[in-house]
Amino acid sequence: MSRKKFIFSKIMVRLKKTSGAKNNTALASLLGFKPAAFSLRKKENSIPYEEIISYADKKGKSTDWIFFGRGKPEEDGFDQITPEEKE
Repeated sequence: MSRKKFIFSKIMVRLKKTSGAKNNTALASLLGFKPAAFSLRKKENSIPYEEIISYADKKGKSTDWIFFGRGKPEEDGFDQITPEEKE
């Protein structure tokens, strides 16, 4: 397995774990792709960075974890305001 293919696979596995997507069809839908388009990206090892970053931003997921496996799947929330900070 080439390094690029390995990286694509690892990213998609982590994305499935953090999103709860059960298969590639669900993952494609989550990222806004038709299954055939996602399959082509998989075949070409073309990582959909923009779509993954958009998903992570909307759902509070860690791109560091999705892309590199570092840290925790969820953001730490350091940029979120707590109720105490609102006062």
